Amino acid sequence: MNITRSLTADLVIVGGGTAGLSAALAASRLKLNILLIEQHGFCGGLTVYSMVHVLDGVLAQSDFTKLAVGGVAVDLLNRIQAFGGMGPLDNPPETPVFDPEAFKVIADEMLQEAGVKCLYHTRVIEAEANNGRVNAVILHSKAGFWRVEAPLFIDASGDGDLCALAGAGHEVSRSMQPMTLHFQLANLQGKLAWKELERECHDVLAAAFASGEGPRFGGPWVLRLRDTVISMNCTRLYGNALNPEDLTTAEIAGRKNAWWIFRKLKSSLPEFADARFVQSGPSIGCRETRRILGDYQLTEHDVTNRTPFTDTIGLGAWPMDVHPSDGRVGFHPHKENPTTPYPYPLRALLPKALENVMAVGRCASTTPKAHGSSRVNGTSMMMGEAAGVLCALARKTGDTLRNVPVSRLQEVLVSSGAVLDPTCLPDRPAAWQIGTLGHEVGPPVFFGGLQ
Repeated sequence: MNITRSLTADLVIVGGGTAGLSAALAASRLKLNILLIEQHGFCGGLTVYSMVHVLDGVLAQSDFTKLAVGGVAVDLLNRIQAFGGMGPLDNPPETPVFDPEAFKVIADEMLQEAGVKCLYHTRVIEAEANNGRVNAVILHSKAGFWRVEAPLFIDASGDGDLCALAGAGHEVSRSMQPMTLHFQLANLQGKLAWKELERECHDVLAAAFASGEGPRFGGPWVLRLRDTVISMNCTRLYGNALNPEDLTTAEIAGRKNAWWIFRKLKSSLPEFADARFVQSGPSIGCRETRRILGDYQLTEHDVTNRTPFTDTIGLGAWPMDVHPSDGRVGFHPHKENPTTPYPYPLRALLPKALENVMAVGRCASTTPKAHGSSRVNGTSMMMGEAAGVLCALARKTGDTLRNVPVSRLQEVLVSSGAVLDPTCLPDRPAAWQIGTLGHEVGPPVFFGGLQ
């Protein structure tokens, strides 16, 4: 391997999804020299490249007028709203809806303002690790192989790539949640609200599947990006996203199924009579791969019983949303009893075998059921912010990640707007998209769910 360039940084963040983006912004505010590595040409992860369009877990599911996640996530959404990128009123009330193109632009602006050095179109392919420490990573891009040294690393890859390369223990479920290729449709007609539209689409697709005509599907879950433009979370695809053969098969099937679903709806429902297919996600959306074995493993008991932790870094709020891998179609039960925000422990972000690496987002340390709640992108932003602040504090004091006083970390997080107390939730900004057109936000109304 011919190393063509060497770099150094205070902190290397692998992955520019919502967790990595949040970590970079939080750490940069505390003056760290950061290198953010992202395989795509933009930040946002599956929120953008899979066109998810929402930050699930930002709002309290027991009261949509309250925030469960603050800090960087709220800063980002406020800027998207000021940019004109939030979705219209006719949308599910449990999560803020926005245009992914606006997300890209705002993420770039925030990173540039913060002075974060980003390398897009770049992958980590090797980790130099000894005695539980990662000393450097090897990057690959069209410029060749680069080596980056740093005292601290954050794995925000979603798949736990850096931790796996460094030898950290991890789990992979025998039967993973299915993947989804989201897609956008334009020029819809009619006045059906999102929930009615979901129900009509579901009935058409369920009848087609029952007759042996149509593919397996989830939901469908519908978001309005504009009054006549919707995004559909609908295709249901199986396989191990760590296996490129499975991933390739799923991508191909996802595009085929998306077009079949579009044509079926177009021929069956008057709202779709003049609709056109705009695009599918640039890449498939994956819900589950590696889960790192951390100092603590968040469990479904913790989620349900709101276990108190002395090392709380933020709140989880999404239901234990585990998409079925057994071939079932349509909506799956998960939102009938809204999750009350629960404390999330720092220890779930600390890989057991590694001293100077944190794992945030979808690859954090959880059981499979708890993962159904913690995997979502709003919760991932909470994790990323906490990790970025902890790395900054460790770098400034010379402490190891585990020796930084938790009280100091919590103090900095709260001062930055993070939410740590589930009994004292701040109000959601009034300017955000707030629910069904023509109605004020009220008690939760559930038919299916977004993720």
